[in-house]
Amino acid sequence: MIHLNTLVGGRNVATLRPMLEHYQKLGIRSFLINAHLSQEGDPVLDEIRAVTRDLGVPIAAVVIGNWLEVLRRTYRESRQAYPKDWHILADQDELQVYPVPLLELESICDKKGFHYVYGCWVDRIAADGRFPEIDPRLPLWDQFPVGAFLSYPIGAADPRKVVLARSDVDVCVGQHLAWNGRGCPISEVLVQVHHFKWTGGIIAELESRAELLKQRGYRFHVESARFAKYFKENNGRAPLRDPRILAAICSQNYPHWELVRKWLILINAYVNFGKQIIPGPYSLSSNSSEIARLRNKLVPNISSDRFYEGDENNDPTFGLEPLRQIWINSRH
Repeated sequence: MIHLNTLVGGRNVATLRPMLEHYQKLGIRSFLINAHLSQEGDPVLDEIRAVTRDLGVPIAAVVIGNWLEVLRRTYRESRQAYPKDWHILADQDELQVYPVPLLELESICDKKGFHYVYGCWVDRIAADGRFPEIDPRLPLWDQFPVGAFLSYPIGAADPRKVVLARSDVDVCVGQHLAWNGRGCPISEVLVQVHHFKWTGGIIAELESRAELLKQRGYRFHVESARFAKYFKENNGRAPLRDPRILAAICSQNYPHWELVRKWLILINAYVNFGKQIIPGPYSLSSNSSEIARLRNKLVPNISSDRFYEGDENNDPTFGLEPLRQIWINSRH
């Protein structure tokens, strides 16, 4: 059985209704909704209850406290009651688009001994690059018609997500990596995670989050700070003409998806090569002659096609990490 497992609260509760409706359309019938309150009496609980009651989805648990302290624990504990099942792990602003039906993917993973499946963010942005409030009367796809690869090139944020996992797979904060188990190779399946984070109030939230993370000693506070700086330098919007972010109008099929997959495969298979393409998948399309030169230098005995396929026996988990650290530490 497959459950939808999520932690809901904070600024973006407006995405909860379309998010739950999206997964209902994918055939999910079991929902583990964990309501997150910043403190006792947080009015966000009433908002969550109104949506879940209307859609016939119960709230599994209510947790109180700082999100850094409750996020990973909540995702782990909510799965323990279903030790033999699979779980979609999705934040409230993430709509995952699968290349095959969920039950078919579950069967493939069970047959091949995979314990989890990776996805990658497709950041959804308004048509003018601004950050509007969500209008509950309109589909999210219409309000944010642009798909982009924003998170890594601009903020050095890890765009990977563990999207589908067995109950016994432990994941890091934010579900970006799995700490145990065997992953399905991204050359076989990589799920689009459409990320509706970039809405009203996001710049203030990024600044607040950067300060909190810095106070707590987390080095990745620079991710949020970089986003806020980038948007402020561009008049409070995402500049859609920035070639690094691969912005394109699309529905649920991001046109640059195979380029993103190719980039991730290269980084995971050839970390040294990845150091040459830190700026992101745009670098693959912008400098093809340099890519060919580096390929011949690093792996002269592998054909071009094989180079972009990766090793299907490899579990591509940590290849991006050294590059993220270089990117985080760089002047950017």
